[in-house]
Amino acid sequence: MNLQETLELLGYTVVDIADSAELAIEKAAELLPNLVLMDIRLRGEMDGIQAAETIWNRFQIPVVYITGHSDKSTV
Repeated sequence: MNLQETLELLGYTVVDIADSAELAIEKAAELLPNLVLMDIRLRGEMDGIQAAETIWNRFQIPVVYITGHSDKSTV
């Protein structure tokens, strides 16, 4: 929510937020945003990296990975 608020204060439109890969893919198909900010850790079977690959392959929407985790295995 903090990131959404910051982006909106900078003049960007945040069209939706999803907490699972499946929902992120569904929303990308529905909304066709210009850019997806993707956390690499998501709820569900797929992680953010798999979701980003699917979004790119299906819709050619660029994805920027973000994460609140900085441990070596995540990075």
